[in-house]
Amino acid sequence: MSYFKYIDNGNGPTKLFLGGVHGNEGKTSIKFIKSLKQEDLSCGQFYFYNFDKTDYISTIKKEYYESELGQKILN
Repeated sequence: MSYFKYIDNGNGPTKLFLGGVHGNEGKTSIKFIKSLKQEDLSCGQFYFYNFDKTDYISTIKKEYYESELGQKILN
């Protein structure tokens, strides 16, 4: 993983945000993720992952979750 950010914003649901899981998208999503501050978010736990350039595998296909990147996300 090229970037990870965790924000504890108190009680509430846990939310997972992923960037860079579809090829080159990590180049643009990283700017957004790095700009986030605790006060920008609702209550809950936030996990942000942004990956370097990856091969494109649709996240709706089982093969994605069997890939190395898919396994990093799940574990």
